[in-house]
Formats: sequence, structure tokens, C-alpha cells
Amino acid sequence: MTILKRNFSTSAIIIKSRDFDETDRLVTVFSQHFGKLNLLAKGVRRVKSRQAGHLQTFNLVKIFGVKTKGIDLITQSETIEDYSYLSVDLKRTSQACYFFEVLDCLEPVEQENRMIFDLAKEFLRRLNKNALTRSEMFKFLFKLTQISGFGPPENIKTMPELDKYLESVIEKNLKSKRAFCA
Repeated sequence: MTILKRNFSTSAIIIKSRDFDETDRLVTVFSQHFGKLNLLAKGVRRVKSRQAGHLQTFNLVKIFGVKTKGIDLITQSETIEDYSYLSVDLKRTSQACYFFEVLDCLEPVEQENRMIFDLAKEFLRRLNKNALTRSEMFKFLFKLTQISGFGPPENIKTMPELDKYLESVIEKNLKSKRAFCA
């Protein structure tokens, strides 16, 4: 397990972000070395911000940060891989939102898990080529729950059964609407 130092850099996938104050954004990432992190990107909502394009949801980025007493800060970021085809197809966007919502709910903060990071990268690469079939999506989610330590029972064979199981594990309804189940 890698400990988060005062200054750090790592590869990470942007899971989600939300506006924070006037010019800042709170960004949740899943990083290669530190697991899930909640970071503050100061000034990223300004028109002239150089970081704004790099911190788009589902991008694979190299982030440089600083650990603080409060929320850790992103000081610099650069895109390693952008999965641009996800944003032009509602079905792919929906599938990515669902996968990363599950990942966000299952994974604790600052717990390294490189197998999940590699699975998430593979998921995005595959999804960037084409939307996934139900069975492919099921396999990715099943593997995610197994690696996270919440391995579903072997008798679960369909997406609705897996959805129900995941909602029972995280003890809340999943918000993502999945176009692939329509």
C-alpha cells in the first residue's frame, strides 16, 4: 500500500466531478497508486484555466497534487488518454456512468487496488471502441465486485440479478440509468 505523501503524482481516471465554490471543482479520481481520491482543482472553472480540458470525466490523466489538512489539491494535470467516443454516444456514456458509480460505491478512499485500476482502464478502452453488450457489461461488473471483495454468489447470471445484489451490498439504489438495459 502506497502512502499519500505531501507532494504526489499518479495516473488516475476521473470518476466524477462537481462544482465547488465559484471557480473550483471537486474531482473524484481512481488512481493507480492511491486508489480513490477526492481532490480539489482550484480555479479550473475559469475561462482561461489550462487544466479544465484535462479534468473531464472518464479521462485517464497524470495528476500532480499536494496533501493538505483539508481537501487535497490538484496542482497540475495532463491527459494521458481521452476517451472521446464515450461522450458522443448516450449508450456508452450511460454504461461508463454505471460502471464508475458502482466502483465509487464499492471502493474506500485511499486504498490502492491496481487490479481495479487496470480493469477500469480496460473497460474504458473497450467501451471507447463500441458500446458493450449486456453480457460484456455483466462480465466487467462481476469482475469488479469480485476484485473489490464483494464477489457475488455464483448463481447470479443476469444483469437484473447483479443490479439487485449490488444495491443490497451498497445499501442504496444506484442512480445511473442504463441505456443498455432498455
